[in-house]
Amino acid sequence: MSVRNAVESVENLPDGSRVFLFGSACYRSHPSDIDILYIYDSKLVPPEDAYARFRPVSNEIARSVGINVHATVLSETEVKESRFLERVEPHELRST
Repeated sequence: MSVRNAVESVENLPDGSRVFLFGSACYRSHPSDIDILYIYDSKLVPPEDAYARFRPVSNEIARSVGINVHATVLSETEVKESRFLERVEPHELRST
């Protein structure tokens, strides 16, 4: 299963989330891992719970594609302040 298909089939993605693919999986046909960026709305997902809320999603994606997932979890504010999207140029896979 492709990473995009795995992300699209995940059912427990928190509301107000966006999921991006970045790193070697964007340009290699057989990457050693999958780098996923989760962006969340801190009004819907409390920051102290964010990693725990996305861990099952990462685990489900990893099981589906058979490759470890390395997750980066940022709030909308953090992603704007860090300019992560501009620096990494990820591919958006899904939003809720």
